[in-house]
This record gives sequence, structure tokens and C-alpha cells, in this order.
Amino acid sequence: MSQLAGTVTGQLIKRGLKSETVSMVLGQTRKLMDSPNWRLRCAGTADTIGYLKENWELVRGYDIAYLTRMLFDPEIEVRNLAGSSLSGLLTLLDSEVVRLFATDFRTKAAAAKLRLQEGNNKTVLHGAVLGLIAAVRAHAIQIFSWVPDVLTYLTKFRNNYDEASKAVRVFLADFWERHKSTWEYEKGKFTEDQQADISEHINPYNYFA
Repeated sequence: MSQLAGTVTGQLIKRGLKSETVSMVLGQTRKLMDSPNWRLRCAGTADTIGYLKENWELVRGYDIAYLTRMLFDPEIEVRNLAGSSLSGLLTLLDSEVVRLFATDFRTKAAAAKLRLQEGNNKTVLHGAVLGLIAAVRAHAIQIFSWVPDVLTYLTKFRNNYDEASKAVRVFLADFWERHKSTWEYEKGKFTEDQQADISEHINPYNYFA
């Protein structure tokens, strides 16, 4: 994620907050994120994201890749918290940077899907799907050019009956609630094949038809 890390760092601007204060606060939250206790890892993840959001234009470059690793935590509670919180942080980034995150998460999801029977790949797949969902939710109202492809990719996991598929089903229902009133206009951003794919996977209600 070197290209991604460099782009993100370029968007974090220090304005008046002493760097040692930033280092101290984020150093403490990182210790929590590294704790063997999953509840403390949850607390560290929430505190880190909250601090970054509140001080975004004051914070010196932060390695968000370190934060996104919490999406792949062994404990599902940590993964779910990281996924739901990350979208709020990504709203502060440009769409192109969020697209880079989505590309990275999709690569991880594809690799994990190919090796689901090996080791912790179900955990990796769940985390990568949560990351993709966070990327789309980051700009929930707007549908950028890269979003339709991510949405149709996510539908591939809807019927797997695992944690990844549960997350996708909840996300698709939420997406429809946000966009149903403007769907007649917005569906023009999707190809006919993409519309058909989404419609098929949202059945039995066929929301996107």
C-alpha cells in the first residue's frame, strides 16, 4: 500500500498542534490496538478513529494502513467495529484515495476467496468485504464512477451464509434505503449488466429493477 500510504499522508495537514502531542495520543491508542484483550483492541480502534476525525486538519500524517489492519482481527467484534467506524474516517478523504482503498480491499478479498479452506482466510475475506463496504459508505450519497463495479462485486458474496455475506446483505439493504428515491436517475450510472446483477442478488424484493 505504498502508493496509498503516500497519498493519504499528503492529505493529512499539520496546523498548530504539536507533533509530540499527536504522537503521544496516537501512541497510547496504538498500544490498545495491540493488546491481547479484544475489548481493549476495540477501545483502541474507536479512540484512534475518533481522534483522527476530530483533529483531521491538525493531525500529522498517520499510517491508516495500520488502522485498517483491525479489519482482519481474529475477533469478529473488533472487525465489525473497525468496518463501521472506518467509513466515517474515509469520508474525509478524496474519492480517488478511497478508490485506492477499495482496490486494495478487493485484491485481498479475491485472494482470500480462492483459499477459503486454508488458515484464517474466512477472517481475511470478512475484513476485506467490510473494507469495501466502508469505502462505498464513505461517500454514501454520491455514486462515483468506481462504485458500481464494487457494488456488483460485493453481490458475489451475498449468498455464502457466512459473516461476509451477512455484512453484504445488511449493506445492500442500507444502500437501497439511501438511494431508492433517486434510483431512476442514479441507475444510469450502472451498465445494464450491472443493474441486472444487482437486481438478481437483491431478490426476492427486486429492489433495483
